[in-house]
Order: sequence, then structure tokens, then C-alpha cells
Amino acid sequence: NAGRPIPSMNEKEDHQRTAVVIGASLAGMSAALGLAKVGMKVELLDKKQDRSRQGAVLGLAPNGLKALEELLVGSNDNEQSDMLRKLRESGIPMPKGGVMLPWAVLRDFLFDLVGRNDNISYRPGLVMLDIDDDPSSPSAKVTFSNNDLVLEGDIIVGADGVNSRVRQVLGLPAALQTGTTCWRGVLDASKS
Repeated sequence: NAGRPIPSMNEKEDHQRTAVVIGASLAGMSAALGLAKVGMKVELLDKKQDRSRQGAVLGLAPNGLKALEELLVGSNDNEQSDMLRKLRESGIPMPKGGVMLPWAVLRDFLFDLVGRNDNISYRPGLVMLDIDDDPSSPSAKVTFSNNDLVLEGDIIVGADGVNSRVRQVLGLPAALQTGTTCWRGVLDASKS
């Protein structure tokens, strides 16, 4: 929203503030949950129609687990503790309190939180075409190449990955190569 100020959540409003989050991976689901937590109505979009079990392993450092705890605030204490315990048990403990776990486990955990939140609408199978960010309009409009739907948001969050369509449409610089490579994988040690 380069042409207009970011909406304040402290002002008295005639309508509920809205956000359109493009991309439903770790960053997108976390952003949607955080925005919903502060009272925004969120449209969470995913270009994938279904949730495949792809992905390797993620290492969640203690601060990452703390961020997940913050997203759970508002759940009852027993439910929150139970959800975090199950998440930790699904992975391998890391030094200093982190955990390594399959992406599919973390994704399912976040989708569960998204599904429980009345302020989030999850919309799979939408391929973003364009963002109309007219500064004279109170909201930005998102259109799609595979659907006539037009969604409006007070803010638009681009969480659609390294080859971001949002970044491209808004004319932002492409991602930069860092010259590093990371190999990740999962080994089932029980099959030796």
C-alpha cells in the first residue's frame, strides 16, 4: 500500500479492517493468524488446490516456538499446552530448546489453528493475477487468473515465496542469490 498509510487498529472504525494474505505456507499462515489475533478479517489464499505432504524438515529455534505460543494465546491453557506438547513430540529436540520436525507436521498444526479462527477464510486454488493499489481507493483489490473473484483488503501481504508474484506485480526487486546451498532431508532410522 505504497500510496496510502497503513490502517490503524486503534481508531474507531465503521468496518472491520481486512487483510488479504497471498500464500499459505509458514509465513502466510503465521501472518494470517497474527492479523486475525489483532481483530482483522483475513482472506488467506493458496494457489494450490490441495495440501500435499511435500516438504522436508524445519528446525524451530526457541524463538520460533515462542512465536507459535503467541499465536495460540486466546486458546484455553490446557488446549494450548496440549497442542504445543504434541508439536514438540512430533519432532526431534534440538539444543537450547528448539525442535526439528517435518514441514507437514508444522503445516497441519498451523492449518488447524487457521481452521479454528472465525476471522480467517482459507481459499485454496486461487492464482493471483494482479493487485490494483490505487492510492485514491481506501483498499487494494486482488484479481485472479483462474477466477472472476475480486478481493479487497486494507493491507495485502505477499507471502508467496522466493519467486513471488506479488513482488513482481508491485514492481519490487527480485530475490537475490546468496551463493549458499542448503540440503535437507529426512532419514527413517527405524529402517536400518
